Amino acid sequence: MYLYLYNSANKDTLHGKEQENRSGFSERLVRKALQDYFEKEKPEIPKEVLREAVIERTEKGKPFFTGLQAAGQEGTPAVHFSVSHSGDWWGCLMAAESVGFDLEVIREKVNYEKIARRFFTEDECELILTNGADAFFDVWVRKEAYVKYLGSGLAEGLDSFSVVEKGCLPPQVLSGKNRTENHLPCYVRTIEIGNGVKGAYCSGSGNPVKKIYTLEGCNE
Repeated sequence: MYLYLYNSANKDTLHGKEQENRSGFSERLVRKALQDYFEKEKPEIPKEVLREAVIERTEKGKPFFTGLQAAGQEGTPAVHFSVSHSGDWWGCLMAAESVGFDLEVIREKVNYEKIARRFFTEDECELILTNGADAFFDVWVRKEAYVKYLGSGLAEGLDSFSVVEKGCLPPQVLSGKNRTENHLPCYVRTIEIGNGVKGAYCSGSGNPVKKIYTLEGCNE
């Protein structure tokens, strides 16, 4: 499991047509991350297979690659990935299992109290109202990571699960209806991105990210 990061604040690539077509630029970043991931984890898959792989989406919008299975492994996804971007930051988590990843630049003007009261669980709301915007973004990235892990989109009610228990951020996502007993088969971890940026990721195994890489040369 590897995390790939890109920060456009120190680059000159997001301008002109790039600025107008961020989705295309994001796909180029994903493919660059994909190439690096397979060089490390699955070097047996030919590079031409990587070039021909197609990014598709489920009915609810979760992205996935088709055409990456090695011979004799049809039906088994060769890689799972989750993309997030906020401000100048972009990130992609790649793994051999289903994952969800989110990053958010902390913004002081967000009406976090209103959002927390309307959409979050009682425990989450209490933590945020006590600790402010920093806690709000801690909760937000963990909830977003879980929703992306499920691939359910915002159809999954944000108060149907909790990422807070007894004033702490537990290692597992908890059911909103029975938070202390009904632990879902999913783990959530906080990950350091950069100053003023929150990040978190979800997986079924709870395995840590092996390494974080910075993507360069994406304007080639």
